[in-house]
Amino acid sequence: MRKVTVEFTPNAETKRRRNFDKISSIEALQILKTDFDRGMRFGIGICTTKDGFTLEDVKNPEMVEVLDVIKAAKNRYTCFVKIKVPDEYMALVRRFDLDLIWDTPTIITEDKITMSVIGDKDGLKRFIEAVKQIGEIRKIKYLSSVFQNYNILSCLTDRQRQIVLEAKRSGYYDYPRRINGEQLAKKIGISKAATIEHLRKAEARIISSIFSGY
Repeated sequence: MRKVTVEFTPNAETKRRRNFDKISSIEALQILKTDFDRGMRFGIGICTTKDGFTLEDVKNPEMVEVLDVIKAAKNRYTCFVKIKVPDEYMALVRRFDLDLIWDTPTIITEDKITMSVIGDKDGLKRFIEAVKQIGEIRKIKYLSSVFQNYNILSCLTDRQRQIVLEAKRSGYYDYPRRINGEQLAKKIGISKAATIEHLRKAEARIISSIFSGY
């Protein structure tokens, strides 16, 4: 498993679908759920508005719905958002339906997009090919996948992290699921009850870490 951060310039079609007249940047903090079949994604991110504007001044694109503003500090707004991709863009979105873990930094500005993911060699290669469909790559940086303090998974024990990653890779968190708890337990080599307990404790730690301080 390796991490890759890709920095690219969005093409004209990608730019057309975005509204940055009052926004300086959008930074993804955590992707909570992705459903590629329905083109939906839920996550937490920071929207930074340009000087003189507030979040209320921003007209969100049709596909973006701000479900809640968790924190506001000057022109930086931490938001819980839902993204619903229109049907005409579904074919493009499904190019990113890969066996990957979305990571930070993932930042969008008017002229540049930075995306970071963790995956195996084949998954990362397919990810880079998908990126080429929406922009011109400026820079690619590969790193070893090390769970340091800034990574959300650093809040887990080694065993919890191992089981959560296996669950992700095996499709346990897909919709519909590609594997159930009993099948996942057999792959890991422990009981179903122990597997579910590890997952629940890991999920509770991740949620607590995301909302720490709120």
